[in-house]
Amino acid sequence: MKTAQKPAFTLIELLVVIAIIAILATLILPALGRARESGRNTKCVANLRQLQLASINYASDSSHLPWSASFWGDVGDGSKVHVHGWVAWYDIYGSKENQGSGGQYAWYGANGYSSITNGSLWGYNNSADIYLCPTFAFSSVCGQSAPSFSYAMNSSIRGINALGGVQGATLVLFGDSSILKGVVSPTGTLISQFLTNQVGIWHNGKGNVVYYDGHVERQ
Repeated sequence: MKTAQKPAFTLIELLVVIAIIAILATLILPALGRARESGRNTKCVANLRQLQLASINYASDSSHLPWSASFWGDVGDGSKVHVHGWVAWYDIYGSKENQGSGGQYAWYGANGYSSITNGSLWGYNNSADIYLCPTFAFSSVCGQSAPSFSYAMNSSIRGINALGGVQGATLVLFGDSSILKGVVSPTGTLISQFLTNQVGIWHNGKGNVVYYDGHVERQ
């Protein structure tokens, strides 16, 4: 006796299954992407809070907030000394004997790491990871395979006296740098400081900023 054979899928049925899988993929993959970005955003917020805490500890020792950029400071005898910004020059043009002419930062590679470790906050938190937004870190975003830092400090602070009645809820300390996305600088490079209306929009069209009191906002 011949047994009845189970009919195979028809071509139309296979096409229907494939179409259903494709529709499900278009629904699921964006949700997975948003979930991954949400995790990166959470890490970015944690990084900014760590930088804020390091700045508060620095201010406790120095009575003023970190400088947003390196500069040559007068030591009183006509010579100059490198005053270290929160991230600092890794290379100096000139010297304090001839009063120097400045220096340069790097935001990627070994020189970028040196800019971090030369900075005034190194020692208050010796983790280089907190200087880099994980979304910015993708080479497809920043254009480099080994970025070191991606945040910038409010340029209006510049060593403000931390004991002088700082309005913590309104004073921005750090934020996502806007130099490579959103707002472009004339030099096209990443720098250590920013204006508060120049926030990098790395997180689904928004950027994170941390305030003196430690709260973080998306802008």
